[in-house]
Amino acid sequence: MNSCLVLEDGTFYQGQGFGSRGTKTGEVVFNTSMTGYQEILTDPASYGQIVVFAYPLLGNYGIILEDNDSVSAMAQGLVTRELCAHPSNWRSMMSLEDFCKQKNLIGLSGIDTRALVRHLVRKGSMYGVITTEEHDVGKLVRMAQETAAAERDLVRDVSTKEARVFGQGSKKVVVVDLGVRQSLIRYLVEQNLTVVLVSALSTVEEILSYHPAGVVFAGGPGSPQFAPYAVTHVQQLLGRVPLLGIALGHLVLGLAWGGKVLKLKAGHCGGNQPIRDLESNSVFVTSQNHHYFVDRDSLPEDVVVTQVNLHDGTVEGMKHRKLPAFAFQYYPVVNPDVFDINRYFDEFLVML
Repeated sequence: MNSCLVLEDGTFYQGQGFGSRGTKTGEVVFNTSMTGYQEILTDPASYGQIVVFAYPLLGNYGIILEDNDSVSAMAQGLVTRELCAHPSNWRSMMSLEDFCKQKNLIGLSGIDTRALVRHLVRKGSMYGVITTEEHDVGKLVRMAQETAAAERDLVRDVSTKEARVFGQGSKKVVVVDLGVRQSLIRYLVEQNLTVVLVSALSTVEEILSYHPAGVVFAGGPGSPQFAPYAVTHVQQLLGRVPLLGIALGHLVLGLAWGGKVLKLKAGHCGGNQPIRDLESNSVFVTSQNHHYFVDRDSLPEDVVVTQVNLHDGTVEGMKHRKLPAFAFQYYPVVNPDVFDINRYFDEFLVML
C-alpha cells in the first residue's frame, strides 16, 4: 500500500506502507541506533512520536516480545529505508511488519531516510503526519501544524494508573512512573530491591506511605514543564528521602532545584552519545532518547554538574551538594558486561 509522511513545513515523502493502516500525527524525530528498534518503539519516551531510523535496514532480527520496554507500542509510526521481510534470529517470535499490525503502528519504507534525517538536523525535529489513506498535502500540513500547536502533558497518558509491586528485596524503593521502561524495573529487582511502581499523579503522602528507602523519578515523554506536579513532588521530598532522577526524572529534578529546561534542536536519540564524567575524567558511551536538557547556567550553587555530553556540552548528570539527591539523563545499561554506566547507578544503592 502507498504511504506518505508530511512535515509541518510542507516537506513530503512518499513510499511503501506497512503495518497498520490509517492516519496518525506526531513529532517526527530520528534515531541513530543500529539495533534496538523494538525497544525504541516500545519506550514510553517515544510516545507521540513518528520515529525515523537513520540506520537503513530495519527488522532483520525480528521481534522478541520479552524485550519490550512497555506493554504496547508507544510510537505513532516509524520510517525506514528498507524493511526486512525475512528476519533471521532464533529468538524471533514475529516479523517487524506483523508487530506493527498487532500494535497499530503505521510504517513507511522505501524513502531516502538520509535526506530526511539531514532535513531534521538542519531544521530541528518537527511535527508531521504519517498516513496510508489521505494524500491531500495541504490538509496533512494543517493537521501537523495543529498538532504542533497543541503540545500537552504526555506523562499522564503513559503513567501507570494503579500501584504495583515487583520483587521481594531487602530494601524498598518507590518508582514514580513518568513513563518508566520495564527494563529499569527488572534491573532494580535484580539489585535485590522491592520496587513499588506508583502513578506520577500520586501524592507525596501516598509515596511516603510505603516507607521507601529511596524514591526514583524515571521516564518518559515530552517536556517536564507540562508535568508541574512531578516537580512539586521532588521539592516536597528533598531532604526527606534519597532521590534519583533518570531521563525525564533528571529534567524534573533540574526544575525542582530552580534550573531551566530548554529544548534541543534535534534531540539526543541513539546509542552513540558520549559522556564525560567530570569527577573521574572518564568517558563512556550511552543510549539516550530525549529532546530537552537542563540549562547549566541556571542551576543554583547547591547543585553541581557531574557529567556532560561531548557532542554539545549539555548537562548529562548532576547532584545536590548537601542533600542525598542526584540525576542522570540516560538509562543505566541493563545488558551484562557493561559496567561504566551502572557504577553511577550503584551510588544510589549505596545512598539507600
